[in-house]
Amino acid sequence: MDALIDEEDLVEDISKLDMEASRHYRAGEYEEAIELLRKVYQYRVGILGADHEDCLLNLNNLGAALGRIGLLKEAEDAFRDSLRGRKKLKGLDHGNNTISKTPAPHTCHTP
Repeated sequence: MDALIDEEDLVEDISKLDMEASRHYRAGEYEEAIELLRKVYQYRVGILGADHEDCLLNLNNLGAALGRIGLLKEAEDAFRDSLRGRKKLKGLDHGNNTISKTPAPHTCHTP
């Protein structure tokens, strides 16, 4: 029973970190958001596995934050990995996959 309680506490702590990352992102504090999003992603992957929907959404959010500070290669990698995982999980034409199929303006290269 203690293991279940500990796991519930951990899941709650991860959710709090994720919410804190969202607050930093909305405030334009992208470096802080990135630091927290990386931690949340690592924790979730360890608990849920890399192909879990929550991990893939977290990876997509990380890509958005990375793009905001100009880390375009890392952002692109995060978006691609997120899309690849969602295709594997739900199929190519699932509605949620349109988020990553549409290039984000801050990751696109202009001629």
